[in-house]
Amino acid sequence: MSRKTKRHMDGMRRRHGGAIVLALALLLTAHAWADKVVLRIRAGNPISTTQSVYIKSNLPLGVGTNDIIDLDGMEIGYDIKSDLYYVYKELELGPNKGAVFNVQINDVWAVPQDDLKQLEAHAQQLVVKLAGTDYEATAKDYLSEIATNLAAVVARQQASGIVPGVIKPMPHIRAYEANLEVLKRIKTDLGYLENLVLGTGQDIGDLLGTVKEAPLPEGGEVPLTGEYKSVVLTITVQNTSPKEGRVVPIEKNLPEEIKLQDVLGAGELDVAIRPESGLCYVFKKDVEIAPGETKVFEVTMRDKWNLGDLRVPELRKRAEALVERLGADGSFAAVEAALRGMLQELDEVEGAIGPELFNDRYVAFYRRQGEQLDRIEQKILRVESALRPQSKNTKLGFKAKPPSMKTTWLIIYIILGFLAIMSLLFFLRWYGGKK
Repeated sequence: MSRKTKRHMDGMRRRHGGAIVLALALLLTAHAWADKVVLRIRAGNPISTTQSVYIKSNLPLGVGTNDIIDLDGMEIGYDIKSDLYYVYKELELGPNKGAVFNVQINDVWAVPQDDLKQLEAHAQQLVVKLAGTDYEATAKDYLSEIATNLAAVVARQQASGIVPGVIKPMPHIRAYEANLEVLKRIKTDLGYLENLVLGTGQDIGDLLGTVKEAPLPEGGEVPLTGEYKSVVLTITVQNTSPKEGRVVPIEKNLPEEIKLQDVLGAGELDVAIRPESGLCYVFKKDVEIAPGETKVFEVTMRDKWNLGDLRVPELRKRAEALVERLGADGSFAAVEAALRGMLQELDEVEGAIGPELFNDRYVAFYRRQGEQLDRIEQKILRVESALRPQSKNTKLGFKAKPPSMKTTWLIIYIILGFLAIMSLLFFLRWYGGKK
């Protein structure tokens, strides 16, 4: 949707304030494990004359364009600030009439059962490979922890399964978010087990774990070599009056990725930072617009989104170096296969064709591409950390599991008690010396 159209729609909302959205509800199809969610949007005209109605609803966090099954006649947009997609429509409603739209989206808030089974089977085969080694007992402890966490994920998912009239979508989504945190712990434990197996010179069979030494890079902090491209943000202001001139203020927030030094040119507009949010924005207090005139302002910025040309060559170089290193050994076929898969993903990123005009769709496309490159880099970091030389005593930092929370607090209380006794003894000695 163009900025001009959006401003027109904003105007429509102001002119037709009587129109209301009666209800917004998430409903699910009647399956034990629903495969889709229906976003039901109701709009109504409560007055006795026909009017234009503009309706808009944000899609839940995590929903992308590929997750939409049916828009039911609505259109889709993207909000740069919230990083959310939304659906919208402008329509005419007769007196006291209403309309209902059912937007169908995939249920993306469930962990596939096959994925959970794969994690469990992978953990079990890693422990088998460590049988008879110095790490056998530690591996069994980690397997027990992984099994407990997997059972918790399954139980939470079953308890929050979609049952119309019983469990609503929001508890289902919250349960999924809680499960994501548990899955992070599971994959961290798997990462340590994988490192132990690799340390014994055995192939791990798959690369599913993560480790703290290979954190997911944040797009804004990823070191880049080379120069950014530039993009142009266009701001259009139109005076629709055929007779009267107008003086209006212009103010536009820039995307959160843009810092003050990223604004290469703002033309007649001024650039500043909002103290409350830290966002950059461009503005001009009094802009004179003649009757029927349209003014266009352009803001040139560094392209902080389309970074494929800056990131892909370096990631490819690192992945190819790892493939060459592993190929010479021949003992880590699974890791080598994973790296070749990463190289194929990088080829796909290079071949992807995104929007050319800078707008909300441009930002959405390249934000998603940046997230894909982040995931690839995390996998490369994962392999690099796994192949880093480590001694037997530094694989995990300790060979036993960390102490429980209860034990930790007991140790803290013992230390505090010891310090209290020592303080009392010093006080008594000082007091006795004074006498």
